[in-house]
Amino acid sequence: MTEAELPMPLPLLLGLVSLATAVFTAIIAALSKKWRTPADDREDRRIGIEADERLLARFEKLLEERDKRIDGLVAEVKEVRAIAEKAANANRILTDWIYAAVRVVRELGGIDMLPDPPEGVVIADHPSHRVKN
Repeated sequence: MTEAELPMPLPLLLGLVSLATAVFTAIIAALSKKWRTPADDREDRRIGIEADERLLARFEKLLEERDKRIDGLVAEVKEVRAIAEKAANANRILTDWIYAAVRVVRELGGIDMLPDPPEGVVIADHPSHRVKN
């Protein structure tokens, strides 16, 4: 059978078949709902409410556990921040002290008696700096 032999165009025919199927499905759903008893509805609601309450309690418990872990992490971060700030302050103080000590040694003329500085540290008048230049 070809499309020309059909009593109507193919898209219209497919649309009518889809509409008929949707109406038939809606009628079956309405009839099956009507056959339910009120007791079935009450039982479903009671089970649904109990399940909702259990899920809500479980969810609240999970939230409390998460909040405890977050509070612990926040406390640890604050402790680490305090340690890092102390170390940074100590480093600044040590750097300032080293600069002051080098200035005093330079003024007293003993810059040549200082040992070689660590890698990355440059003392302008020190023999190790002069050798590299």
